[in-house]
Amino acid sequence: MTSRQLEIFLRLSRNLNFAKTASEMYMTQSTVSREIQLLEKELGLSLFDRNPKYVKLTPKGQQLSVSLLPLLNSIKNTLSCIQQPHSCYTSCLRIGFYHRASILKIPEVLKEFHKLYPSVQPELHQGNLNQLNALFASEYLDVVFGMKNAFTPCKNSRIQELYRGYLCVCVPVCHPLADRTMLSFSDLNGHDILILDRSSVQAELSYIMNLIKEKCPNSQFFYCSNVEEQEVYLSAGIGVVLSVQYSFIPNKQFIQIPFLDPSINRNPSDLNYAVMWRKTEECNHAEEFVRMAVAKYQASQ
Repeated sequence: MTSRQLEIFLRLSRNLNFAKTASEMYMTQSTVSREIQLLEKELGLSLFDRNPKYVKLTPKGQQLSVSLLPLLNSIKNTLSCIQQPHSCYTSCLRIGFYHRASILKIPEVLKEFHKLYPSVQPELHQGNLNQLNALFASEYLDVVFGMKNAFTPCKNSRIQELYRGYLCVCVPVCHPLADRTMLSFSDLNGHDILILDRSSVQAELSYIMNLIKEKCPNSQFFYCSNVEEQEVYLSAGIGVVLSVQYSFIPNKQFIQIPFLDPSINRNPSDLNYAVMWRKTEECNHAEEFVRMAVAKYQASQ
């Protein structure tokens, strides 16, 4: 196997989308597929389950992904230190997140943190929820942002809510539903709906996705591998999305409308956005970073 194959594997395990992985790595989709097949053949096992609607990691693929990411990053950091022997960084803070819309405030926090701790190198890691929980449990990640109910607490971990999550429907500004102030399943029935595949959906949203299919029998469903794909459809004026309000970056091409339906009987707090970190007795840069993040998010409420 080659380092290139491993890089492709890690990128695909994060994206769970061949087209997006090919675009990010400046290669064709067929090249990505071929390299993964060669890697699977050499290992003698399947790393991904594939069908026309979704791509997901197999249990062995998940295990390899969680073990491999720290190793490759360690190699990169070692090479960087060798090439830059006078680097000012003495330690590292690794921050995990699910999708970019959920960390809109993080650049402000990073700026403030870097001023106070210039010797600590921050590293951002985007991944699916299983990867983030596994990397946090292995003590590779120091901080993770995401839906509170999706976290898997472990020894010495702490969780702090950042703000309330609620369901909303994202619709293009030109959509017939765009002038509504509240929506329910009956309003969505008959309209095109963009749905994330199961491997990309958090537990509470998976429950919502199942309800959509039951309550909207007259709708046409478009299956998307990630939030970014949904945003492309929305920007093109195609379909609507039911999700939590922090799933999407504000965009003039679509709007968010609150969603409420009596058939949803889950605890609303399950959707709240939160941060998880590990508390230690040592100098804890993660705890200081979280303190800054909490202050920044609370100030924006």
